[in-house]
Amino acid sequence: MQEPNPESKTIATAYGEKASYEYDKRRFSTPHGKLFNQLEMEQLSRVARDLAHPSRILEVGCGTGRFMRSLCSKGHKVYGLEPSVFMLDKAREKTLQFEYAYYVLGEGKALPFPNDAFDLVYSIRVINQVASLDYAFEMIKEMVRVCRSRGCILLEFCNSRGIRRRKYRGVRMSVGDLEALLNCDPSVCIESVTGILFLSQTVMNMVPVYGLSLFERVDRKLAGCLPQLCSRCYAVIRK
Repeated sequence: MQEPNPESKTIATAYGEKASYEYDKRRFSTPHGKLFNQLEMEQLSRVARDLAHPSRILEVGCGTGRFMRSLCSKGHKVYGLEPSVFMLDKAREKTLQFEYAYYVLGEGKALPFPNDAFDLVYSIRVINQVASLDYAFEMIKEMVRVCRSRGCILLEFCNSRGIRRRKYRGVRMSVGDLEALLNCDPSVCIESVTGILFLSQTVMNMVPVYGLSLFERVDRKLAGCLPQLCSRCYAVIRK
């Protein structure tokens, strides 16, 4: 396995030690967090179910490794790239039992891999946290570069066209932004767009626990009808 260099400095925008170790507990231990995790997992599983076994997969921004663990358990060779050494520590803890889990310290806009290296490249909960929209575009280009021909890229992003109920400091983009970016590359196309949390995470977190099942049913219906207006979009790019 490739180990991060312990002497490397954590990138300024990466999670620090305390935030990394508290990440899962703060986000996924409550009923609301568990529902969010389930919705995200379903989006990745939808793309990964058609992969051959074993496939080479890259997660850009692997965080604490919850997605890596799911894919490794299905026999895939999974590389997790992450700018935080502390997040990589947590990812390693979750995937130690798997032979083909690899950890790489690095940034999304400069992926340390050759062209056409992976069958699936994906990124979830990352684009909204990068430094700028320009950074996000460079990262997407890099993900396309390292994906092999006939492979696919799964991108999750906070939608600039979604319902906005509060000021949002992170990076937002739209399906239109993505289309404009990819128009200059004839080797790729957007195969599908789906979404989750049409009514937004903020609204979900306001729902009492006893109302979550109803919220889920309503939100799934709206997301299925109007995916490009969901607060979080998932675009599958085919190369």
